[in-house]
Amino acid sequence: MLAAFKKSVALDPEHIPGYVGLSQYYTYAPAIAGGGRETAERYAHELEKRDPVLGTTELANIAEHFNDPAQAYALYTKAAVAQSNAAWIQEALGRLSEKLHQPAEAKAHYEKAIAIEPARTSVQEALTRLASVNR
Repeated sequence: MLAAFKKSVALDPEHIPGYVGLSQYYTYAPAIAGGGRETAERYAHELEKRDPVLGTTELANIAEHFNDPAQAYALYTKAAVAQSNAAWIQEALGRLSEKLHQPAEAKAHYEKAIAIEPARTSVQEALTRLASVNR
């Protein structure tokens, strides 16, 4: 897959799926296979030039994967401004707020996500978990 992603952006420097694939490959591959944050971010920045919201959320995913919740939160917040109707972004902000020990903020983000997408089970479960922890 790595070779295919590299070839796709070599053949078409605007090929968004290729940049997503490269960014995700380098995010999740072990270091022995070339994975790492710096390389993943390089491809995510290329993606961001072509699709700002997708690139920003990819950068946020990388930050979260590499245990940088504050940076991930800042990036998802930026993406939420551009895509205010994305329940999954609000859910990510809730999850990161929990990691940053901000349960009230987490609850607010989860409630925004539910308002956008009422049937989102993972958010319903998160709200239930938060309610049981805060008793």
